[in-house]
Parts: sequence; structure tokens; C-alpha cells
Amino acid sequence: MTIRSLTPSLLIALVLSITITSCNRKAHIYVYKSQENNFNFPEKELNLPSTGICFSGGGTRAMTSAIGQMKALDSLNLWSKVGYISSVSGGSWASSIFTYYQPTPNGPKNDSELLGTPLGAKQLTIAELEAPISVKRMTHVMTKNLTGKLLEYLLKGDLSRGLLEKPQDIWIDAVGATYLQPFGLYGGEKKYFTLNDSTAKSIVRRSPKLKLSVADFYVVHRQAEDVKRPYLIINSAVLAPAELLPLPKPDSMTGFNYSPLGVGLAKFQEISVNKEIEGIINYPVGGGFIEPYAMGGSAPIGATAPCGNVNHCATIELPTMHKFRLADAVGTSSAAFASTLAQSIPAEILSEVLARGSIIPEEPYWSVERPQIPAKPYRFADGGNLENYGIISLIQRKVKKIVVFINTSSPIDTTFVAGQSAPTAKTIDYDFYTLFADYKYEDFTANQTFSKEDFVNVFNQFKKCIRDSTTVLARVKTKTITNDWWGIPAGQEVEILWIYNYSVPKWEDQLNSTIRNELSKGENGMFPNFPHYSTMFPYMKDRLVELSPAMTKLLYELQFWNVFENGDTFQDFFKN
Repeated sequence: MTIRSLTPSLLIALVLSITITSCNRKAHIYVYKSQENNFNFPEKELNLPSTGICFSGGGTRAMTSAIGQMKALDSLNLWSKVGYISSVSGGSWASSIFTYYQPTPNGPKNDSELLGTPLGAKQLTIAELEAPISVKRMTHVMTKNLTGKLLEYLLKGDLSRGLLEKPQDIWIDAVGATYLQPFGLYGGEKKYFTLNDSTAKSIVRRSPKLKLSVADFYVVHRQAEDVKRPYLIINSAVLAPAELLPLPKPDSMTGFNYSPLGVGLAKFQEISVNKEIEGIINYPVGGGFIEPYAMGGSAPIGATAPCGNVNHCATIELPTMHKFRLADAVGTSSAAFASTLAQSIPAEILSEVLARGSIIPEEPYWSVERPQIPAKPYRFADGGNLENYGIISLIQRKVKKIVVFINTSSPIDTTFVAGQSAPTAKTIDYDFYTLFADYKYEDFTANQTFSKEDFVNVFNQFKKCIRDSTTVLARVKTKTITNDWWGIPAGQEVEILWIYNYSVPKWEDQLNSTIRNELSKGENGMFPNFPHYSTMFPYMKDRLVELSPAMTKLLYELQFWNVFENGDTFQDFFKN
């Protein structure tokens, strides 16, 4: 049937239907506008403790490590003292589940089942390590087949010519189905996410024409016997508007936050892309936050206006068929391939051939600073393409005490003398040293937030721990240096407890001889390069990120021990 074949009455009915549907999609949202470097964070009125935990990126290695570390913090009864979790990539996989998991028939009923129970190094055997992991434990999904899910969604998109699976959703949906679905956070009816029932009811009340209910939202896990969750920040990166890809270089990237009350970027950035033919093209990012369910909607219809002490209000139009889901935030945060694809014409062509379009995550977006500019499709990438720990998001929020779990695959060169020359990627994780003045690595040029003296201090503490054969950690009280890119002033006081993923002879000596023998084989043993498992293809050439049960369990045990064995240090760190 064509428009010409419609009778006048049917045409009028069609127009009315479209108009009514459009009106029904209008949402009245909260907007949290910053004033230059005076940032307005949506969680301001929650009065959170000025403490935070950072779980770094690093795929299944980082996720497994984070679960062990979460369990130890739980065993030390420290979660009640933590205001924030800030996570990236694999750290976001674990943190999103911990924050939001829902009851399911086969899933965990409480935190004890979710986080599991360590056996201790002395009790471990090869047989126990190789046994399947209970589906009730979060560590179970480390062994699930993400690679197979990616191929499944790629095929679904090809066969349906993009109708059932859009190319930009392939990675997001594979991550959602593999890691989130077992915990009630993906699949079935699509849902938005928010903080709690109260914030969901507020959205429902403000936008009655959307015909939403509280059941349309995932809310933060809250159960009597379980710990109260810190406020979650999932870190991602903005590449550029989709129309500007491929990019000549990645300088255009900037950060992006997803949280229960707001998504966006605190600092306004006018990003420039220098295209060979078009010349320099500027586009706006950031300047504040909007409610998560509003992501993907139109720019404001009319002006934003103050409403309340901490926010503005705006009216936007939401898309009919799309909801911004927790899976979108988590999948984007872990899309490590996106930055590489965005800079490669051959890679983009290959993506077009295999997936019938670009597989880089995409979402309509408008800048809070420039609400008069219409929303357009932007491409997003892994937060680790820019800053892999999530620490800068907490520094922006002026958090006073921060624990940073560096769940890296990079060893430390103990022969390096800090302060005599600049570190390199062979010295220590480059995501670490590029946080300090004048130290850069490739495109990591904007993250310098601490002094060179701080680097020397922390590095030397790390070296001492390695010499002492124990957990590699360092504790410092310091002040920030000026970082205009992120809007961080000089002189901001912060105390940081750094914990670095590293082998710990003091713990390994407790293992039985059979397990120690496997560890001694390095990349040829059951635990390839433990604990520095590779982020990609860690043990099987046909499995992108999957770990074996034995690899998962042993790393979980080490990371639990690293925190619990140093319980006095952690308890003292979180003292009021």
C-alpha cells in the first residue's frame, strides 16, 4: 500500500495516529547544568560519603579481580563507608551487576551467593579449581561464550538486513546477553534504569503521556540482608558524531559518565575534528547531565528552565522504539575496539561488509551546554580508550578518599629508577603513569592530575612491596595539579590507596605443589601468565575474552586475599 492509495479518511487517521504517538513520547526531564568548572552532579543531594572505589578496565581479568575485591570489602564490612563506585570496561561489567542485580529463578538470592565464598589458598586443589562454577555466582559468567554471542548477533543482523539486530547494537547486546542476563538485567521487555522506586515514580509522574510504571525501570539492588550500594559511575568515551567517522586521529575523544541519576559529561568540551576535505569541524559535548532514560531523545523542545535547587527542567521527545538500557551503558563502557575502528577506513569497510554497518556503539546525543543544537547520532567507545581507572570522575566530584584497583595485565620493571627518566609502557601500566605530570603515552595526553613527585612516591612503594613478596599497594595523601581538560583545579586534597594486580609470593607459597608447578609454566600452564591474564584470547585462540573455571577461581582467590590480608590498612583508610 502507498500513500496515494489511502482514502482521505484513512490518511487523516494515519496523520492523527502519528501525531498522537508523537505527543505521547514527550518527556519532562531533569537537566543538571554546569557553569564552566563549577560542576553540577545529579547525586549532589544524596549527601554521599566522600569516599570511592575504582575498578579498572581489563575485560574478564578485571571483572574477576573486581568480584574478589568486592567480596573482601564485604567481609571487612566496609561497603557502608563507600560513597561511590567508579568503573571502566570489565570493571563496569562487575560493578553494574553488583549495583543492580535482580532476583531470577536460577540466579543469586543475596550477596553471599552473588559474590561467593573463597576457600583460601591452602584449601585449593586442581580438581576444585577445574570444577564448574555455580550459576548463582557472578564469576560464572567469566566462562560464558561471549564470542558465540557476538557471532549469533552478527548473523541475526545479516539475515534480517539490520531489522532484528542493528550493527551498532551487536557488541552491546552480546555483552548484555552474556554478562547481564543471568542476573535479571537484560532480555525480555526492555527497561530503563534509575536510582530507586522514588526516582522512578518521579519520572512516571512528570511524564504521564509516556504511560510508564515503576516496573519499566531497573532500580539499584536493595535487600535487607545485603549491603547498601554505593553510587555507581560507569565511564565511557565520546568519539564524535557518526557522520565524521573515520577520524584522522583520536584527539577528539572525551569522557562520558553513566550513573543512576544522570548521563553526560561534567565539563563542556568543544571538540574539533580536522577532516581532509571539509576542514575543521567543531561539535559540542558535555556541560552537564540528563536523566538516563532521556538518553537517545531529542534536544529540548523550547528552553530549559530552573526547577529546584540543583537542576533545570526540559521537555524532549523520546524515540518510539528505543530505550536507553543498562546494557547500552555497560556495553559502551567496554567497547575497546571502537577507537581503532573509528580511525581506520579499511576496518570500517570490513564492518560494513560483515555487519551491514558500523559496529561502533551509537546513540543520539545533545550537549547540555548547547541545547539549541539538535541531537544527532554520536559514536561511543570504551572508557579505557581515554582513562582506564575511573579515578578522574571521582576527582571531578572532589571525593576525598579513593581506592584504585589497577587490575592490569602489565608487570612492573623493578629495575626502573623513578625520577631519573620518564617511564614507558615497559615500566608499568601506561594508564597509571600518564596520570602524573609530563608523562605521556601515545594518545594519553590529557590525564595528568598529580605531580612527578607523587609518581616517584607510589612507584617506590610498589617496588618495596614486590621486594617483600606481598600485595603491591601504596597509600598517599596528595594534592592535584591543574588539569584544564578535565576541569580539575590545583591544590585539591585527596588520599589514594593504589592496589596493583601482581603476583604475590607470600600467597602463592600457601598453594599446593601441583598448583605452584602449573604457575611456574607461565603462558604454557593452566593459568597463562597469572595473574596478568591477557585481555584478549587469554587462553583459547577461538575465544575472545573467556576464562576457564580454574583461571577464574585462582584469580578471584588472590584478589580477595590481597584486600582481606590487608584489612587493617583498609579499615584505617576508611576511618572517619
